[in-house]
Amino acid sequence: MLAGLFRSESAVALIIACLLAPQLQRYGQVFQFIQEYTGFVSPGTVVIFLLGLFWKRATTTSALAAAILTIPVSVLMKFALPEMAFLNRMGITFLVLAAVVVVITLFQQKSNSPKAIQIDANLFRTDTIYLAGSVAILGIVAAIYLFFSPLNGVIPPA
Repeated sequence: MLAGLFRSESAVALIIACLLAPQLQRYGQVFQFIQEYTGFVSPGTVVIFLLGLFWKRATTTSALAAAILTIPVSVLMKFALPEMAFLNRMGITFLVLAAVVVVITLFQQKSNSPKAIQIDANLFRTDTIYLAGSVAILGIVAAIYLFFSPLNGVIPPA
């Protein structure tokens, strides 16, 4: 019985793949397709984890709202701003969903959850060499982003 179920699931997956394959011609590479459509779910996941881990007042209702709104907000951003790079759309979607989580949590007026992880400053202490390496990597990534982004022509050279 289970084998039959797996066969039917495989057949459905194959049909979906056949229907999506012609759509891949719009993209220069399949990797671009994977990145763009993975980006529909990623902002909501990041919001849920970041605010769920680091904000004690975040509620399950707000996390559920972010999870439900992730794909609709991403689709809306794709059709409202089709010329915008998908990474920038992901950033805006992240900010919108974070605002939704914050607003819902503040309207619920609950106190800190007793199940929340107790955050201590010692959890975030690092060595100086690690801090220097992190700052260097962030600087390099920011420079690469600015060099290849549409903002490159907007910001005058120093």
